[in-house]
Amino acid sequence: MSATGEAFANPQPGQAFHEMYSFWVVVVHVDKAHVIVMEASPPCTLPDDGKLRGFETHDDFRRAYSYQGGKSGYWVRLSPKPVDVSGWSPVLR
Repeated sequence: MSATGEAFANPQPGQAFHEMYSFWVVVVHVDKAHVIVMEASPPCTLPDDGKLRGFETHDDFRRAYSYQGGKSGYWVRLSPKPVDVSGWSPVLR
């Protein structure tokens, strides 16, 4: 399994995904059922210009960024550099 596939299988806060560096997805919260991400396009002054998007299940999260429901990979790739989201809790309110 690729690093991107592994990250989608077990999302963690701070993981960042990108689509050719023109669209970013950063995981900001994960619990047993939900995944909350922030999406942004350049210049990406996150969290200021990001848009929160919540998923009811981890499967919903995977499907949102995959080709053919996850059967053919993902259209975003895991960034090798995580993002520090520790100070972002006010944006989740």
